[in-house]
Amino acid sequence: MAGAFRALLLVGGVLLIAVAIVVGFLLHSRIIDMVGTARLVSGLALRAGEFALLSAGAWCAVRGWNGRLD
Repeated sequence: MAGAFRALLLVGGVLLIAVAIVVGFLLHSRIIDMVGTARLVSGLALRAGEFALLSAGAWCAVRGWNGRLD
């Protein structure tokens, strides 16, 4: 795997992880202020989005670090 592609995977993975942390931090207070079903649905959607971003970021970072795509 080319060095530039590995670097892009690593940087992209770190950026995805950072975005997940920032989005979770910024939206957390809005969700806490909600009540009832809206809070439950919004909280679950936030957690699912965080999980997706963190998983994708970890995958990219690990693939970039290891240097292979299989």
